[in-house]
Amino acid sequence: MFCTLSTLRASGNAWFAGGPEPVPDSGLINAAGRFQGGPAVDRTGINVTKGLRYRFRIIGLSAKGFFEFAISNHLMTVIESDGIETQPYVVDSIPVLPGQRYSVVGTPPHRRFLVQPRMPTTRIDKPPSVPTLLNILANGATNDPSFGPNENTFTLQSNAIIEVSFIGGTGHAFHLHGHAFDVIQSASGGGPNFIDPPRPDVVASGGTVDQPVRIRFRTDNPGIQSGPQSIQPNEVWRELCNIYIALDPSLQ
Repeated sequence: MFCTLSTLRASGNAWFAGGPEPVPDSGLINAAGRFQGGPAVDRTGINVTKGLRYRFRIIGLSAKGFFEFAISNHLMTVIESDGIETQPYVVDSIPVLPGQRYSVVGTPPHRRFLVQPRMPTTRIDKPPSVPTLLNILANGATNDPSFGPNENTFTLQSNAIIEVSFIGGTGHAFHLHGHAFDVIQSASGGGPNFIDPPRPDVVASGGTVDQPVRIRFRTDNPGIQSGPQSIQPNEVWRELCNIYIALDPSLQ
């Protein structure tokens, strides 16, 4: 997904001044896409042999926006999400969030079919001024008060089972670094699944108070952190932090 220069200029360059990110006005599928006022390039099409079953690998390469992926008049069977095989289930569309990967199987009824993406129209706020990882490495942040309120950073006990519920924020991507997690309840509705839930590493928010999105994971992969029992950053990491800290504040 991308924003054209006209979109950025129309926003008064507010994004460059620290405002919210503009809504993408176009996207690419297999390197092809159109935008208003741009050239009428060929749309993405996939040629197949009628009657054969195909496995399609879908990868969301966007940074912020997401696609709603569908194949015209056709159902798909999801067999894998984010590199982990899942109990097959049939869908007519898939929300593909930034960084998500899916494998779906289908038997197209025609030799050529249309891939139909739908993009969001909501704006996304800017991230924290100091990235959480950098705050840990450069400033030795180790507990909740060390992080800003807009970071939503929480310190957790090691090797514990954690359940997180998401309410609201439809279509926002949640990714847990270094972990796959069990999605025991999704935004699409239905009851919780404690038997064979999908295990992605990205999930869409959008639950309600009565029907939240729920995930579970074990805190067994802490990654880089501060403290005497932690994995300490090496000289390359320290050099990177010094370079960042030395930058003019407007460039950080």
